[in-house]
Amino acid sequence: MKVSTTLNVSAEYLFSRLVDNAVYDIKQETGKSISADELEGVSYKRTPARLLITKIVKNRSYHYKLESKDEVLNAAYELVELAKDKVCVTYSESLLEKNPLAKFRLKVATKCLGWLRRYNFVKLLKNFEVGY
Repeated sequence: MKVSTTLNVSAEYLFSRLVDNAVYDIKQETGKSISADELEGVSYKRTPARLLITKIVKNRSYHYKLESKDEVLNAAYELVELAKDKVCVTYSESLLEKNPLAKFRLKVATKCLGWLRRYNFVKLLKNFEVGY
């Protein structure tokens, strides 16, 4: 799935909101305090999966990998600053199923409900504007 939208917030604000969520999750799951600059390469168990932050470029991109026993999700947020308080956000994800039956279910669900997922994700991103 790939979703792109323009938000009326700064790239710094959106990036800090995304990274703050990761810092909070790491604190909750491991008990360790970590700064945003130390996030790249951090891996932690998040029930029932393991999350690995694969790439961080300040105010530009945030990539992570979430792996469970049945699937692997690679997700990325790419931010392009258009103006001082305007950013283009592109969210992309790829989901790899390890089970053949789950692969089939994923294909059917994507064909039938992929549009709804994209629509709801854009609404979720638009909520970042409310707190700005």
